Amino acid sequence: MKKLPIILIVILSVMNSYSQSVEDFKKLMSVFNQGADTKIPNALSKTFFNFIPNTDPNFGNKSLHVKQIVFKNEENIGLSAYSDCGAGGICESADLYVFSDDGQKIDSLINFEFHFGDCGHNHIQYCSFISDSLLIVINQNTNEDCMKDTIYSNLIKMEFIRINENGKFSKRTKKTINEKRPYYNLSTDLLINTDLIDKSKNELSIMRNEIYAAHGYKFKSRKWKDFFSNTSWYEPLFDNVDQLITPIERLNIEMIIKYENK
Repeated sequence: MKKLPIILIVILSVMNSYSQSVEDFKKLMSVFNQGADTKIPNALSKTFFNFIPNTDPNFGNKSLHVKQIVFKNEENIGLSAYSDCGAGGICESADLYVFSDDGQKIDSLINFEFHFGDCGHNHIQYCSFISDSLLIVINQNTNEDCMKDTIYSNLIKMEFIRINENGKFSKRTKKTINEKRPYYNLSTDLLINTDLIDKSKNELSIMRNEIYAAHGYKFKSRKWKDFFSNTSWYEPLFDNVDQLITPIERLNIEMIIKYENK
């Protein structure tokens, strides 16, 4: 009989702890709903992002701020928050955490996005495509002379991060983007209207076909065979590359075609 009160106490303690966790998550969501750059209270930063502020006045990481609500569905929500590491130049990093709708941690990506840079080096990672099941992250590492506006090297990689139905990350694959392509950004970033509004029909056609050329498409027309054969990066490999076209490229192709048809 003595065990029963102890069991009840344990049950009540767990229920109270869960209730407090749910309330704290509601507070966190209220902060995120205020928008980017909003400071996250230290107590919530520690509870949900494992963030402990640096008390040394000579260093950064003094507080955590809202980056964005990366994705949200009926069961899960992905939240990213950033801090300034306080080093010279640009030094900022953001972590992504996935929570259930009641605030339980499911998975995380540390250094999901970041920007480290100074006059001679710029290293940036950012998410360029978001859906409920896929994140596409671009990592660009550039060595340059900012005084002469000269780029010595520019390495660009893409990472495809799948999101399972339970909110966990899986099937992370990477590929390198050839920066020698005139329009390599067609593979890394979604176009906006101002990117195309002043382009000629011929230039639009070149842009669209470059996407296929980047995947090694064997062009049937003499025009495009000759055009891309004169580049250093093109290698004809496949008769069909439809399965290789990424979601970003597919959306960009659709937008280019709209402007071609105007």
